[in-house]
Amino acid sequence: MLAALSCSAGANAFSLALFHDYREFVDRGMVTAQLSGGVPLECPDAVAVARSGNRITLSVRVAPPEQTTFCPTVTVNLGVMAAGSYEITGRMLSRDGATLESDTHRVDVLPIEGRCNADPALTPSIFANPKDGSVARFIERVNADAAFAASLGNPVVRPAGFASDVAFVYPPLDDIPLAMDRLKQSGLFSTIWRNSHVCFSPSPPDVVATFVEYFNVGLDHYFYTGDAGEIAAIDAGRVGPGWSRTGKSFRAVTVPGCPNAGGQTVVYRFHGIPGVGPNSHFFTRDRAECSLVDKSAKWNLEGVPMVASAPNADGTCDVLSSVPQNEQRVPLYRAWRPFGDSNHRFTTERAVVAEMVVKGWVDEGPVMCVLPPA
Repeated sequence: MLAALSCSAGANAFSLALFHDYREFVDRGMVTAQLSGGVPLECPDAVAVARSGNRITLSVRVAPPEQTTFCPTVTVNLGVMAAGSYEITGRMLSRDGATLESDTHRVDVLPIEGRCNADPALTPSIFANPKDGSVARFIERVNADAAFAASLGNPVVRPAGFASDVAFVYPPLDDIPLAMDRLKQSGLFSTIWRNSHVCFSPSPPDVVATFVEYFNVGLDHYFYTGDAGEIAAIDAGRVGPGWSRTGKSFRAVTVPGCPNAGGQTVVYRFHGIPGVGPNSHFFTRDRAECSLVDKSAKWNLEGVPMVASAPNADGTCDVLSSVPQNEQRVPLYRAWRPFGDSNHRFTTERAVVAEMVVKGWVDEGPVMCVLPPA
C-alpha cells in the first residue's frame, strides 16, 4: 500500500510521531504519521505502508549521498482509523532495504461518542474559518435559523477576535472531537481548530489541597471537599445540621502547574438534581462514566475540583522515581450504597471499603490515584 507524503522541518534523531485532526485519537477525522530522521531521508512521491491486522509499518529510505533534494521529515496520511488498539512502527531503511532504526507506538483509537469533554473549563472550545469569509453573516444565520444551529450542536457563536474565525462555545460536558467532526461534516469551514493549554517551562508547582471527609448521621451520607470555603461553611454549620468530620482525608492537585502532565486529568463533581436525582455528590475522572451520569438527566455538573491519574489494570498507582515515598500517589477507592438514597464513599483505605461492604455497600474498586493524607 502507498500513501502520499509531504516534507517539513528536520529533527535530530529518527522518530515516529502520530497526530489526529481532533487532537484525540477517535474513529473519525484523519490520523497522520510523521517520520523524522537524524540523516536526510529520501523524498519520493510515496512512502511504503504495510498493514497486517492492527499492525501498521511505515518505511522510508535514507537519501543517497549524491541526492541534493531530500526530506528531513516525511508525513504519511493514515486516514480514518476504526476504533481499536494499534501498533504502529516507523522504519528507516538503508539503500539496500535493511532496517537501520525503528520506533514503535501503541495507540488506542476510541469511538468518537460516549465521553465527556476532557476539559470543561476551557472555553471557547473551537474556532473555525467560514469558507465564504464572512463571520457576521455566519453568526447571523446561526442565530436566525434554529434548524441550522441544531445541525451544529446548538453552540453559542461569536467573533473570535482575530483573523476571520468564529468562536464556538458548547455546553461544558459536550465532547470536543464530536463537535469538531460535526463542523467538519458541514463543509462550511476552511479550517477548524480547538483551544488548548500552553505550559510554561519550567512550570509553576501544582496547587495541592487536603480533601476532608464529612459524615451526616441523619442523612447517612458521606461527603468530601477540598474547597476552603466549603470546609469553613460545613464546620460552621452553615450548610445544615448533622455534618461532622470523620478524621479521614486525602490530598489532590486542584490547580496543576502544567495541565494534563503526568497522566493527571480532570475529576468531575456532580450533585443530584433536587427532586429528580439523589441528594448526594458524585466524583469521577472516567470520561465515559461522566457521560453516562450526564445523560441520565439526574445530575448537575458542579465543576472540576481536582485532577487525578488513572490506576493501573491491577489497581495500583504508578511509582514516580522523582517523588519521595510519602508523596507517591495511592489508589482512591469508591464504595456505593445501592439502597435508600444513593451515596458514595471515597477512601484510600481498603479497611474502610471492607467496613462498608459489611453494611451492604458495593465495592467499586480503585477509581483514581491521589496523594496520601498529610
